[in-house]
Amino acid sequence: YKELSLRENCPIVGMIAHFYPSKSGMDLKGHKIFVKAAKKVLEDYKNTHFVIVGTDKLGGNYMSQVREYVQKLGLDNCVHFLGLRHDIPNILDSLSCLVLPSIVREGFGMVLIEAMARGIPVIGSNIGGIPEIIEDGKTGLLVPPGDPDALAEAIAFILSNLEEAKKMGTAGRRRVEEKFTAEIMARNYELLFYQLVGKSEK
Repeated sequence: YKELSLRENCPIVGMIAHFYPSKSGMDLKGHKIFVKAAKKVLEDYKNTHFVIVGTDKLGGNYMSQVREYVQKLGLDNCVHFLGLRHDIPNILDSLSCLVLPSIVREGFGMVLIEAMARGIPVIGSNIGGIPEIIEDGKTGLLVPPGDPDALAEAIAFILSNLEEAKKMGTAGRRRVEEKFTAEIMARNYELLFYQLVGKSEK
């Protein structure tokens, strides 16, 4: 809050993802979808702010394109680019919810697990490995990929249903503790190894 000169009770919606445009220019992680949704949310929740954490990967300049898009929509004062950060836990703790609006090719989405582990409500695209992490309506919300209107509705739901959002955060933390700790993940990989080599576990 202090870094952005925001009031402490101001809702903040975050997206943590590096900028990965495809060769065809497709917005792989959904940054522009996030910005479009932000514009729609701001129609009813005018004091909300949106932060994007991450930087360009693969030597591209896609972040500058997204910045220009934010300026084009007149959202400079509400959408903030934080760049590459090493204080992700602190950023997560300041969020009303975390969003991962990937459009294609999302293998797992570790940032969702990190947010859930801290009790932060999450919203993700119903694509790839994300549905394995988020139980829709229980530990977070799933939205169709590439649909800014659906994403805006999900964000608005979190912002307008604080008690329900808190329950999702609590359920999300519990799900991480039950299924996604380092020990559990290691055990699952071990079982997968035995299955692949065709051996029975001793």
